[in-house]
Amino acid sequence: MISLKHVTVILLLLTLTLAMPTSVTGWSVEGHRAISTVACEFLPNPWKDFFCYYAWLLGETSQYPDTLYRPADPNEGPRHYVDLEVWSPNNPSTGTLPQTVNEFTLKMESEIRSGQWNEMFLDAGRVSHYVADLTQPYHTTVNYNPVANGVGLHEVLDSALADHWAALLVEG
Repeated sequence: MISLKHVTVILLLLTLTLAMPTSVTGWSVEGHRAISTVACEFLPNPWKDFFCYYAWLLGETSQYPDTLYRPADPNEGPRHYVDLEVWSPNNPSTGTLPQTVNEFTLKMESEIRSGQWNEMFLDAGRVSHYVADLTQPYHTTVNYNPVANGVGLHEVLDSALADHWAALLVEG
């Protein structure tokens, strides 16, 4: 039997490995929505049916960390990165992404147990977003936007991922 904790961990891990069916810029608002929406297809039942039924909602809430929370909360920025070279769990300026994933996963599990479904979907979207951020290499390093030939490589990587997905769709 799969526990609620295992289901939330599975949901998180799936966001790391999904191939998106549409051409979107990776780690963008649209990218987070697409990853979260597709992730439900890979969950075991009964959670697969549940999350697939609400995939549109999960896709919407996965955008909130960038669109709603970041502009309104000065503490939101560090939740999106971790400076692995210098990371200290006691120093928020080195990023709080690992603690944030843990915090909202545990919160989500508690909300499932108590039937707080609206809050659970808000937190499921957050967890999905933050785990996807962990897959962007420049969200895990002090040098988050190295420059080569006058161009920031953070955005180059995001754009290259979008081009990659587009090429795969054309070939497929």
